[in-house]
Amino acid sequence: KVKKPKDKFIVGWQGTSSSFEYLKNIESELKEFFSTHNNCELYVSSDRYPEELTEIHKYIEFKKWNKEDEVSHIQEYDVGIMPIEESEYSLGKCAYKMLLYLSCGVPACVTSWGMNKEILNKGKVGIGVEKENKWNEALDYFYKNRFNLDEIFPDCRKVVKDFYSVESVVRKIENVLRT
Repeated sequence: KVKKPKDKFIVGWQGTSSSFEYLKNIESELKEFFSTHNNCELYVSSDRYPEELTEIHKYIEFKKWNKEDEVSHIQEYDVGIMPIEESEYSLGKCAYKMLLYLSCGVPACVTSWGMNKEILNKGKVGIGVEKENKWNEALDYFYKNRFNLDEIFPDCRKVVKDFYSVESVVRKIENVLRT
């Protein structure tokens, strides 16, 4: 991620519209955060605009997802969010959205559950939200420390490279095949 001076603090979310329900679950907290921080926006990159997020429309900048612009969209974020529900289904999610953020050097604010929690334990990459009513508090921390996020969360790309890159997976497969 190349840091450029900017006037706005960008909270980003990327995913398919079928996952808007997770944003809807924390919408009131997002509204509280954005309504108390004038220079913040929520960038949503998806297949369609999130009409169902009625309380936070005025804070959303929609960017239609396409593979050519995926990385450049994420690189605009100051923090990427990944709320999920704590359910059996969510245990099957692979934290792909979180890994996308981290691979672009963007720290993550995620539900501390399943694979998200596992990745958080591998380095200083973001904040895990333990309870639904703590999203505002976590985002406020990122905002207050927005000029030092690279120092506070220095391991974003390192964790992806060390544990989830093609090279690291190939090494793991080689080790299994050799034993």
